Parts: sequence; C-alpha cells; structure tokens
Amino acid sequence: MMSVDYKTFMCDDVLTKVDYATMGFSLKGRASLLSHRIIEYLARAFVDLKCKNNKGECLLRKILYKYLPKEMIDNPKSDSQTPLEKCLKGDLKYLIEKYLDEKRLDSEIFNIQEVIHFKVRPFFRKRC
Repeated sequence: MMSVDYKTFMCDDVLTKVDYATMGFSLKGRASLLSHRIIEYLARAFVDLKCKNNKGECLLRKILYKYLPKEMIDNPKSDSQTPLEKCLKGDLKYLIEKYLDEKRLDSEIFNIQEVIHFKVRPFFRKRC
C-alpha cells in the first residue's frame, strides 16, 4: 500500500498541489520526509512501528514529541480541499441554475430526473 500511495497519491495529488502553490508565490517547497532512505526504512519496518490505535505515523510522532508540544502533533488534520459545495450553493449557484436547467438539457444525453435530484440534494456526502 505504501508503494501505491507514493506512486499515485503523493505524486499525482499532494506533491503536485504543493508544487503549484509554491511556484505561484515564487517559493521553493521541500519534502524532506520523502528522502528515499526514510521511505525504504519505513517500507521494511514492522507495522507496529508505523501504526498504533488507528493512528498512523507513530514513529514520526515519537520523534516529534521530543521537539514539539504534544497538542501540536496530535491536532486533527484540517481539510485542505476546495470548499466546492459552499461555492456551488453560494456565489456560483447561478451556474448550477443556468447550466442544469431542465429546458437546456438534452434528454437523449442526460437523465433529467437525475439532474433535478442532483440539484436539490446535498452535493457531497459528509466525510467519515
């Protein structure tokens, strides 16, 4: 799973976003924890070192506890996704109403009832 994560999620998602965000402000971002030595070590390490009590990054946490306050390390992750639902229900609502209007949609391409249902139900499910 680590291998798949590094080859897909890290490269195609996280690192790309960091790269765009830093380039936009002429900054250089470094991913020091992505050293091949660290990755190779953790790939061979026992699962107990990596995960305990459904919390990942146990080894990293133990090291960080020496240098940073525990509250800072154990803080829950914050969502960095674009607030799409808020935008589509707020400032961009006119786009939904304009482009998903029943009169504009071709019934041979779209299932009109599904589009209507999409417009009235919440856009996204809550995350677990």
